[in-house]
Amino acid sequence: RFATKYADIVTAITTIDLEHYAGMKGRDGVSLLSIGYSLKDTGIADTSREEPNAICFIGSMDWPPNVKAAQYLVDEVMPRIWRSRPDTKCYLVGRDPGPELTRLASSNVVITGRVSSIDEYYERVPVVALPIQGVGGVKIKLIHALAAGKAIVSTSAGAAGLDVRNGQEMLIADRPDEFA
Repeated sequence: RFATKYADIVTAITTIDLEHYAGMKGRDGVSLLSIGYSLKDTGIADTSREEPNAICFIGSMDWPPNVKAAQYLVDEVMPRIWRSRPDTKCYLVGRDPGPELTRLASSNVVITGRVSSIDEYYERVPVVALPIQGVGGVKIKLIHALAAGKAIVSTSAGAAGLDVRNGQEMLIADRPDEFA
C-alpha cells in the first residue's frame, strides 16, 4: 500500500488485484499481466500410485494463511469426511510445519515437511483441497492441480483470480459441510 503511491505503474496478476490497485492509483496507474503456465512438463502422468481415499493440501506450511487453511481442513472438514470414509488419508504437504500443524499428525493425517517434488502427491491423491481464506493473487498450487487433472475443492478465496467455474473446473465451497 505504501509503495503503491510512489510507483509509476503497478502491475497486477489478477483482475481482482487490478481493481484494488486501480482504486488506489486510478486506471492509468495500473496494468494487468496475466500469469502463464506450461502444461506440457507437469511430469504428472502415473495414476497407478493413486490412493482411492486421499486428499492433500500443498503449500509452505510456515505462511500464516496456509497454516490457517491446513488447520481448517483437518479440524473442520476432515471430521465430516471421516464420518462416512474413516480410512481417508489427509496429506499436508509443504516445508516448515510448526508445532501448530505437527500436533495434527495422526494415522489419517500425514505432515510431510519439505518434499523433493510435489508431483508425487499429485500422483498419489485423487482430490486436492485449497481451503485458503481471504488472500489475493493467484494460487500457483491451484494452477498446478488443474494441469494435473485433479479433482479440486477450493474456497472462493482460493479460486479468486482465475477464470474457473464451480462445478466445471472445480468445486467451490466456503462452509465446512459443503467442502467435505
